[in-house]
Amino acid sequence: MLKSVAPTIPGGGIPRKGQGLGRRVRKGEWAIRILGYSTEKITTTDPVTGKETEDRVVRYPVLSVFDLSQTDGDPISTDSYQLPTGDGPIGALDRLTAWLTAEGWTIHEKPPAGWL
Repeated sequence: MLKSVAPTIPGGGIPRKGQGLGRRVRKGEWAIRILGYSTEKITTTDPVTGKETEDRVVRYPVLSVFDLSQTDGDPISTDSYQLPTGDGPIGALDRLTAWLTAEGWTIHEKPPAGWL
């Protein structure tokens, strides 16, 4: 849905973090509400043993996002995303692939569409 509202913005909208990009939402503009994702670290202490346990709780907070046309401020780059070029750290892809496989992912390697 967000892509249809703001096709010129990657992801469709500007969260409050857009303020760090030199943009400000104009007063009176209406937000689009989306579900975000975050984790919170919870530390509990066992009353008997005194041992502390850390757990992470997943939360889905409601976030407000705005279309770029609802903001004023510094211009946003309209350059399209470019794939990185060159070589990454030696062994990084192998380590990432091994980790994802260990987590239960199935990895298939194929060229992006149009790269034949």
